[in-house]
Amino acid sequence: MTKPSLYQFYLYLIPNLIRELYFFIPEEEILMVPKDKMDAFKKHIALNEIYVFDYHKGPVPYTEDRNTTEILAKANKLEANLFSLKEKQDGTNEEGFNYVLGKYFKMVETLIYFSDWMYRHLNKYTVTTKEVEDKFYFQYLNFKNHSEYLEQEFHQNMVSDPKNNFDKSDIIDACFEDVSNSFDAVKLTRPTKPDSLTRSKDDILKTDEKQVEKPKPPLVTEAEAERLLLEKYFNIEK
Repeated sequence: MTKPSLYQFYLYLIPNLIRELYFFIPEEEILMVPKDKMDAFKKHIALNEIYVFDYHKGPVPYTEDRNTTEILAKANKLEANLFSLKEKQDGTNEEGFNYVLGKYFKMVETLIYFSDWMYRHLNKYTVTTKEVEDKFYFQYLNFKNHSEYLEQEFHQNMVSDPKNNFDKSDIIDACFEDVSNSFDAVKLTRPTKPDSLTRSKDDILKTDEKQVEKPKPPLVTEAEAERLLLEKYFNIEK
């Protein structure tokens, strides 16, 4: 069996990061996300709608009956990446490993940035529930803890601290394209049933007894999110 290249190994790590990722796209423009990329993304993803990166189907609309097994297992998937990195470190030259580690850590920091942003703006851009808010917060904590573990285990291999050099303006070129390359063509579907969490303002006002928040204008630029999260999905050559 052919040994995967460093780049293939790097792409192999990405699915565990994106798997069961909760996200949404707002109508408002997001800073540092090119409009042309957002426009392309909007063709496939409904705005103001919460989506989940399903392991088998790619991005799908979130529904209240979604199984929580995957999100609860997220920490284990991220830990598996740590083991993979440790194993790769033993059989790779230091310079090559440090380069892969730097790219991976930057990807993690990007996901921390976006997951934190989405959690803090969830009530502004979408109609949600306390349960969904908890999932977005749990997602943010998973990425944050994963980053801390990376620093603890591989601090000596980091030539520079990606946090100190984290330029959000290069997110698309540095990270989104890598995500796109790590997945095969994804089947994007617009939500057609009313079982997702999107509602109108009138509907919200009529359901006082339900714990629903205010409607929210969509968030992330579509083209960027398109390249970042939704172009290709889990067809990795090992």
